[in-house]
Order: sequence, then structure tokens, then C-alpha cells
Amino acid sequence: MESALKKSRIRPLPALLVDRIAAGEVIDGPASVVKELAENALDAGATSIQVETSGGGINWISVEDDGAGILAEDLPLAIQKHATSKVETLDDICEVLSYGFRGEALSSIASISYLEILTRAEDQERGARIVSRGGEPGPVEPAARTRGTRIYVEDLFYSTPARKKFLKAEKSENQKIHREFIRLALARLSVAWKLVRDDKTILDLPANQSFEERAGAIFTENLARHLLPVSSHASGISISGFISDHDFFRATRDRQFSWINGRPVEFKNLSFLVKKGYGEILPHGSHPAYFLFLEVEPDRVDVNVHPAKREVRLLDEFLLHGLVQRAVVPVIFPDEPLPLKKGNWQPGFNSSYSIFSSGGASGSESRSSRNANLDPSDVAGEYGKPGSLLESVDSLLFEKERDVGQSRAYEIRGTSWDAADSGPGYSDTRGDSRDADHELRTGDNNRSHLDATSGSSVNSGFLPIRHFGVIFGTYILAEAEDGFYIIDQHTAHERINYELKRKGLEDRSFGTQNLLTPLILDYSRQEADSILEHSQELQEAGFQIDSIGEGQIALRMVPDFLDPGSEVDTIMHVIQRLAEGESMVRVYDEYAAMKACKASIKKNDVVHGSVLAEILKQLSQCEDPSRCPHGRPTMLRLTRNELDRMFHRT
Repeated sequence: MESALKKSRIRPLPALLVDRIAAGEVIDGPASVVKELAENALDAGATSIQVETSGGGINWISVEDDGAGILAEDLPLAIQKHATSKVETLDDICEVLSYGFRGEALSSIASISYLEILTRAEDQERGARIVSRGGEPGPVEPAARTRGTRIYVEDLFYSTPARKKFLKAEKSENQKIHREFIRLALARLSVAWKLVRDDKTILDLPANQSFEERAGAIFTENLARHLLPVSSHASGISISGFISDHDFFRATRDRQFSWINGRPVEFKNLSFLVKKGYGEILPHGSHPAYFLFLEVEPDRVDVNVHPAKREVRLLDEFLLHGLVQRAVVPVIFPDEPLPLKKGNWQPGFNSSYSIFSSGGASGSESRSSRNANLDPSDVAGEYGKPGSLLESVDSLLFEKERDVGQSRAYEIRGTSWDAADSGPGYSDTRGDSRDADHELRTGDNNRSHLDATSGSSVNSGFLPIRHFGVIFGTYILAEAEDGFYIIDQHTAHERINYELKRKGLEDRSFGTQNLLTPLILDYSRQEADSILEHSQELQEAGFQIDSIGEGQIALRMVPDFLDPGSEVDTIMHVIQRLAEGESMVRVYDEYAAMKACKASIKKNDVVHGSVLAEILKQLSQCEDPSRCPHGRPTMLRLTRNELDRMFHRT
């Protein structure tokens, strides 16, 4: 009882324990050490910074610079907590422009590692050295040293084994260090940067490069060629930098960086805001690259939110949405006022184009180029005819003769829509369509396959009785015995096309084919090394790759079922899945999902009601009608009881 009472008493923590707890807030891994030490070097006015690591930074880390250095008599203070040269008063915190200001980094690192500082200030004839272990500093000793500072950290987290066991594998820690390094290197072009890993130079960036030169050296020249400059200004906030054009996109957000007053930060929703500026021109699931620098008056931003200084608070954060849109939209759509666009329709859009096509680009051919010779008046004139499956948006917006009480319901059960019955409006006029794509787009093939896989019965538990059209250019409204359905027209059609394509691939045996001309994939050196580690898994999936130079990989062999032109997209999808930890990827599943997405109707594609009815009927016959191949839901159901509760009828 006394023991329990003693444990419950409030008492001050020992100083050593306080230091270890505080260190955990600032330093959560080797990448944090690199970040804090490199930022200190920048604050010291360094023009050259070299970072070296061993074993993912777990063995040791060294950061060396040619900055102002530290006075010998100040060395003991350098590793004392809350000792700093960057702020003196409360007002200084409100206007801080330096990277560091808390005086926590070196003391936190010293408390959980072996730390050595070797430095020489500009006005001192010789250097000085101090060593600390576990936060206990030794004496200051004279040492040979040129102007600047070298900080060496060894045996990180030796005093906090609980934290050390949560460190990731060496490869993962190296990737984190690499990202922290490039975030700072991209922000300070006037500084020369060098990253050495396990005695191997990874990056060697000279000072005073242009941004495009530095981005090309860090990532790939291909990225640098696709960068577009952006800028915008409003109410004391300015944004500038670069975004990728619509031809460069990634499966992940690993090419998205942002800074505020030169400090690397992460803005909530910035990725969403930037992508919004691209409209619908990027493929589903892809992300643009961006490198955006915000400049704000220091007193209008709070950088003292978190010890790691990764998060900030903007006084005028509500302005960010408009600022980003004004920066991105005019660059991506330089000749087109985006707010005046009506859906996806444009002059020359073919209303007779097959609804089982994507309504977008197929390969490198754009929708507008396929239909450049069509007269827009012919398109609008087809509206309302039984054979027209796609109706122009303008014809819907401006038609005045529609009867107010006209029925908008389309029966789903008992109808049998067929491509041949729909007249010339359904015929595929492109002429050069590939058979693989045509399988996804032909109504007869769709229905015959689904009937075969599901038997003659329909899943009446889902199949609605009728639908009432589309709202917001995307969602089909439908009624069934068990409730009211809201169905995403794109994901529903994508699920149908996916199962069609996958079934066709499952029914055949696979081989491989050598490419007459190898395809060259450009990556950064780190990414290329990571991909080559998966060479065996890729070989088992039918892809043969090898390195042909720094950051370049040659694709020499592919599975024989891939269509010409789809090889790069497919292997990039497979590489992404392997990088996310999957041991093996069924290539035909990935390929089928990719083809299905491209071949499906899109948001704002205006579709005839009879075709929507057939899509819903086919969706009910899918193996998994509730989700698209990428895992997104296809439908939402509201039961009669739920609706009654909403209107207080129960």
C-alpha cells in the first residue's frame, strides 16, 4: 500500500530523464540528426556542407561545414539545453528567420549518443574540440581545424534502447536521410552540398546551380525538362517555384516539396490544392511533382509549433487555396479560362463515340485529335435520338424544349441493350483500335462474358429496378427493393472492364518477349538502386531489367500479353507495388486494372440513360460489384428505414 502511494505522488523528474524525454521530441531517428545539424550549418553561414553516414546513420553521422564556427569558450554551452545564439527576446521568436532557435538540437543529440564537435571560429588562430557522451561534456581541447565545424555523432540512441529498437532497416533510414538532405539542398541553391553514404558519394551538388539543374542532378533530367515556373501573390503572401507539366506524373507524392521562408515544411492539403489545379487531365491515382516556396512576413507565421519545426501555422491560411489556384491553373491551362469550362465537352467531341471507351486519351492520342474533323452542330443535333449514347454538355445546358413533367426513369430489369440496337451512334469509328481495348468497349462481349461468369441469374440483392439519371456528372441515382443507391459511374464501369480483362488474361498462358529496342527508364541513383534490388521478383513476373548507367535502367523483356506502348506504365505500377512491400504482384491483375481505368467512362462524361441501365445490370453480375480494382467503393446504399429516420417518419 505504501509502495503504491509512493508511486502516485507528484515529484520532479531527474534532470537526466527530462533530457531523454525532450530528446525524443526533437530526434526520432538518424534523419532528424542530419536535418538539425545541416540547418545549424546553414545558420552559421556555410557555403559548403558535407554529410556522411554509415549503416543508415545508425553507426555514425558526420556533418561538416565551412561556416562561422563556434568560439572555443562557447563549446560547453553548445551542448547545453536552451542555449542558442539565434534569439534573445520573446519578440525575436515572433520574427525568427533562422532554421534553429530553440537551442535543443545539440543538447538532445548529445544526451542519446557519443558526440564530438571539432570547430574553429573565423577570428581564432586554432580550432577546439569537445566530446560528450550521454550529455556529459568533457573538457575543451585545442585541435587542428580549418574555419568551420565538423560534428560527429556515433552510437545513436545507445542510452535509450527502447527508441533504438523502433528504428527501421538500414535501407529505410538511408531513404529518410536522403529526403531530408534534398529538402535542404533544393532550398539553398547558393550552397554546395555533398552526401556520402558508406564511403560512396551519392550526391555532389555544386553551388549556384539553377533550380532546374539541381532538380535534374538530384532526380532525373527528365523531371527537369517537364518543370514549369509558377508564381502568385496576394495579401502579403507570395508563392513561387515549379510544377510538372501534365505529361509528368508519379504514382506517389515523393516529388512534392514545399518551403516557407526557406524552411522545409508540410502544408496540410497542399497536395490536394495543387492537383485540383490540373482539373481532370492527370490519370486516376497519379500525382504531379511540385516544388513550391512560400514567402510570408515572419510575424504572420508561427514556426514554434513543434520541436521538429516541421509544422507551421499561417495567420492567413485561408488565402492558400486561391493563391495556389492562381499559380497553377494559368500555367496548366494557359489558353483556356478554366472557370468557364462546361464539363468535359469541347467542340469536336464525338457523341457517337463508344460509351465503353474511356472518353479520354488512349495511348498518346487525345480525345480532341480523334474527333477534330467533326462538326459540333452534328454532335448537338444527335441529342435525344435513341441511338446517341453520349450527349454534349452544352445541349443539356441550353435546351429549352424539355417537358417539365417528362419521365426521367430508365428501367433496368427486363431491358436488353445491345450495341447493334443502338444504331450508328454506337459504332466505333476510330478504325485503328486495338483488340485488347475493343474487348473492354463492346457491349456484346461485355454481356456475354458476365452472363457466363455469373450464370443466368442476376444478383437481385443489388440490381436496382430503375435509375433516374446522373447528378454532379458522376453519380447515378437508382431505386431498388432494398433501398436507394448512389453509384459512381466511373468506378462501376471500371469494375466491369476489370473483370472482363482479367478473365481474358486468366484464360490464357503467359510467355515473355524480348524488346527489339530496350526501353530506358530514368530514375535518381537511389531509386534505381532500390529497383534493381527487386530484379529477381521482376524476372519472375516477366520483366528483365539491368542498369546501363547512373540512374538509368534498361527494360529488355516483358510479358507477351502487354500491348505495345503499355510496357513502361505497367512495370512502373509493378515496381510501386513491390516498393510498398508486396512480395509478388500478379502482373495481369495490375495490367487489367490499369487498362480498365483508361477504358472506362469518366467524370462529366454525359451518358445515355439506356447505357447506364446496362452498366448497372452488368455491375450486378460482377464478382465484387461493391468496389473498383483500386479498392474505391462503387456504390452507396440508403435503406427505406434509414431514409424514414432522416425525415423523422419512424
